[in-house]
Amino acid sequence: MADSIPSFTCYTISPTAPASPPGQVEAMVLSATEIRVTWSAVPDIDKNGMITLYEVEYTPLMDFGGQIGTQMVEVSVENLFVTLGNLEEFVEYNISVRAHTLAGPGPYSNGTIARTQETSKRVVV
Repeated sequence: MADSIPSFTCYTISPTAPASPPGQVEAMVLSATEIRVTWSAVPDIDKNGMITLYEVEYTPLMDFGGQIGTQMVEVSVENLFVTLGNLEEFVEYNISVRAHTLAGPGPYSNGTIARTQETSKRVVV
């Protein structure tokens, strides 16, 4: 009987960007200048590869509904939270999170609104 060499078929699957955003995005106000943001991982079926980092976008909202100065912070894949610091006192922020794979970023989560605290410091003249 002749020895036969088994044959294998190899497939290369290129990663794509995540199909859905992280879930359960929550914002907890810590102080007049800090907000802690937490989220849950992208569902396994929607990851489309290994998640390499999370990106948190936060935008202060003006009183009349406008937006100014969107900022972003990258968060290690090991963490499902970040504390945003150096924020303005008593300002509402619209906060969204998205995940990245090697292929690029996925969609942002729905925005979560949080307002920093107002300090009790008052100038008396």
